[in-house]
Amino acid sequence: MEQVCAGFGARWNAPAGQSNSRKAEAHVDWVLLVSLQWVVMGSPTQPTTTQIDSFTSQELCQKAAEAIKAEVGGSPQGQRSYTLSHVVCFARK
Repeated sequence: MEQVCAGFGARWNAPAGQSNSRKAEAHVDWVLLVSLQWVVMGSPTQPTTTQIDSFTSQELCQKAAEAIKAEVGGSPQGQRSYTLSHVVCFARK
């Protein structure tokens, strides 16, 4: 029996012994986007952006984001230089 996978336009046949009522799951990669900007003596530099690909779950991506935020967040303002960061995870299908 043939079944259409919702949202993908692909067709698949259920393996012998499995029900066709089971829906195919979409593979999702999680991507971490990191943007950093340094402020030195009150003057901001150009921000740099890095993309880290292929986290297998949102949880792993979020843990990596938290680790980066903790590492970068140690620069108190009022010093001669400090770092601003924007770190986000997003899903890519």
